[in-house]
Amino acid sequence: MREASTGFTESLPENILELKRFRDGSLNRELNRYFNKRYPDYRSQGDPFDQFARHQVGRWEIGLEEILRWIHTHPHVTSVTPEWNTVFAYMTREILNGD
Repeated sequence: MREASTGFTESLPENILELKRFRDGSLNRELNRYFNKRYPDYRSQGDPFDQFARHQVGRWEIGLEEILRWIHTHPHVTSVTPEWNTVFAYMTREILNGD
């Protein structure tokens, strides 16, 4: 982790990318299962994060790495729909649980 000029540790996507569950793909697979179970009828609603959901073979696939990299370059953009708030809550839980 890098130190910010304020002395606080910056929250960079690289930190999340270092989690074991992210590296082995299990975090993204579990997130996809959870998202599809909770939102089987999901439809794009104009949220900035809609661009990271792809419908493939009857299921939604969340581009987790793409989201994290986009957040890094757009840190002040927040989700506006329950679906994407759920995705962020899920990622937060993983970060807090750590490896």
